[in-house]
Amino acid sequence: MTKGHQDSSGGSNFVSGFGAEDVQQAWEEALAMWGKYVVLSPPEPYGESSDDDQWPGDDPLAFIDLETRQVVVNYELLHAMDAADSLSAVLAHEIGHHVAYPRTLGELATLQTLERQLLPGFTGSLVNLFLDLQVNEFVGRSDAEALVAVYRGFRARHTPPINPIFAFYLGIYESLWGLDQSTLVDMETANVMEEMFPAWRADARMFGHTFYGLVDTYLQFVYFCSVFLRYITSPSTGDDFARPSVPLGDDVPQPSPADYAGAIRAIEQGRGESALEEAQHRGWIEDGEVLDEMDAFEIIDGLVQGGHGRGVAKFREMLAERHYAHLVDRHLVELPATEVPSSDPRIPETLVSWEPGDDPRAIDWVASVMERGPLAAAMPRRRVLAREDEGESETGATALEIYLDTSGSMPVPTEEFNAMTLAGQILSAAAIRSGGRVRAAIYSDGDPITSNWLYGESTARQFLLNYAGGGTRFPFGLLREWAEDEPRVIRVVISDRGFIYDLEREEGPGAVLEAADASELMIVILTDGTELLQKGWPAIFDHRNTRIMGVASLTDLASVARRLADALYRT
Repeated sequence: MTKGHQDSSGGSNFVSGFGAEDVQQAWEEALAMWGKYVVLSPPEPYGESSDDDQWPGDDPLAFIDLETRQVVVNYELLHAMDAADSLSAVLAHEIGHHVAYPRTLGELATLQTLERQLLPGFTGSLVNLFLDLQVNEFVGRSDAEALVAVYRGFRARHTPPINPIFAFYLGIYESLWGLDQSTLVDMETANVMEEMFPAWRADARMFGHTFYGLVDTYLQFVYFCSVFLRYITSPSTGDDFARPSVPLGDDVPQPSPADYAGAIRAIEQGRGESALEEAQHRGWIEDGEVLDEMDAFEIIDGLVQGGHGRGVAKFREMLAERHYAHLVDRHLVELPATEVPSSDPRIPETLVSWEPGDDPRAIDWVASVMERGPLAAAMPRRRVLAREDEGESETGATALEIYLDTSGSMPVPTEEFNAMTLAGQILSAAAIRSGGRVRAAIYSDGDPITSNWLYGESTARQFLLNYAGGGTRFPFGLLREWAEDEPRVIRVVISDRGFIYDLEREEGPGAVLEAADASELMIVILTDGTELLQKGWPAIFDHRNTRIMGVASLTDLASVARRLADALYRT
């Protein structure tokens, strides 16, 4: 197609430099290149997609809208790069990510997680380059010239020297496609590369001979990282190079928090371990170059630092929430809820993901199919039903209040494992799975963070990830207020000996005794200080409605919460 091309019907341009029929023809050629049935709409121009404003790349060339699965092309940029005739190759590249590389978003999440073991100090990510290399090798079998035009056009818009990571990457394509030197890597950049990395062209040739002979995806990725590791750090300064700016370098869909949670568990359980061992056997990596053991929060830190997700704080919170969900399920027996539907009037509200343990009858199959198509069976959605009288008081043992101590001695639960947070989540999950409701207060020495009554397990779990920090000051005023407002519920305090010191405040003992009188049960779980409580406040310790549970160590806290949940909700 040519600049300013009119479509054959004589109509105006689809976008500057591209006729509507040209775009349709390029799309059909791209689909034919993969020879697979693909459920995707024809491409839209960049700027019309709902996802454009949130896309993490700078001036993206093409990508797939995460919400609509719509291919989006920056036609103006492609035109400015003098690569208008490369449209079908660009579209084929996007389709390749959709149908083959990565095969699943779970595999993509696992690769990104494995990368944190291989390159723990690198703040960028090489996963996109890895996947682009596989897609482009396939597309380049029939359309290498078009891809060359894209990379040459990109190079012309970025003054040299190019990032060494990207320069080596382009050198691989020169070798792979039998191109003359300097076709993709200009002479100035090549000279700089010769000074910094004298054997870089030989490395590029050897890479092509080795990489495509490996059949296992994880082994390929370990080899890929082991080679690129040489080009991440400056030989003269030891500093890491920044994440390279690459055309089509931010076009891989982002996995969901559930995908990442599964990947974290997979890495913890040894996924990729055989590839690491094989790489060490072949001499690609040395002992000590890889973090052999990483806990979940180290992996989460690495994923956040690697630039994955959209919004650091929210991304970290979502990953932490999914990890705690897994820990909760390890301590609670998962039985799908099959309770008799309540006669209370319900109002349909939002859609949320259905998870194991949710009532199967809550699945909204119509909405699931409309939103997720063929994936509805594997990833159904359920409709949240709110009580019409949600604000009215309810009584009975299914109501649970949690007072969670998050003073300065407790770790931030989204950054490190917090046993007290997990204990609260186990209790809240057990209550909700039994058909109950939960509200909670997260406290330290300031105003507590409080919730309304919560009826969703995920919502309660997310709330309990809140952290107050600071010293310890139990909210006795709130305890008295809630006890007067909602009598006959179960109240659980999760703290350490700081709770004992708080009882020395004038209003403390009276507030606890009043709350105990009003409650179905008043349970105090302490990781330290039960003997002090018994000696100093026998009226509280011996009250008919109080139960004091001492925990020998934080490592036992989850098991204690599990046993308490069984006693309360599995009778």
